Amino acid sequence: ARVQAVGARQGLTALLVAAAAVVPVVESRKLRAPLVSAELPPAYRVLVEDRAEAAIVELPSGFVASGFALISSRYMFYQTFHGKFLLDGTVSRLPVGRVAFNGGSVGDFSKLPFVKYVLLHRDLLPLATAGAQQQARELVTLATRQGRLVAHDLDVDVYELDTFRPELVWSPRTRRLPAASPLS
Repeated sequence: ARVQAVGARQGLTALLVAAAAVVPVVESRKLRAPLVSAELPPAYRVLVEDRAEAAIVELPSGFVASGFALISSRYMFYQTFHGKFLLDGTVSRLPVGRVAFNGGSVGDFSKLPFVKYVLLHRDLLPLATAGAQQQARELVTLATRQGRLVAHDLDVDVYELDTFRPELVWSPRTRRLPAASPLS
């Protein structure tokens, strides 16, 4: 309203419209997530074919080093194929008394007898934080000692643990509660 000249008013309007279109694009260009294949990695065939109720650990865990995206969102997509429980996931908040798995230490998989598989996503390691990379190295070393490599493809290694105790896994299909754990 303060600009009286018609030409100046049109020029200012054009500048504001252009800024409204360009500024959001410039601000968000580095926030774009890379495209990811919707194809299930071949190593997951072991999990898909194994009908046993079990939990799995997918590594690396936590956030990508360059932003706020959780790596586990991809793992949750893969879960739609295999149906196993995940130790890490994308949640807005944890229940009282629970702590996030990402970055944590296990020490011994026999303390988690409901975990049957450990998966290492080698292609995602460079994207992970330093803490998540360290956790992945430690847990893969532990999985190698307490289990064996059962599947391998270009990006994913799958380890099956010898410490798995199927009787300690809750079954949503049968609503069967696990047997009393000697650990509790």
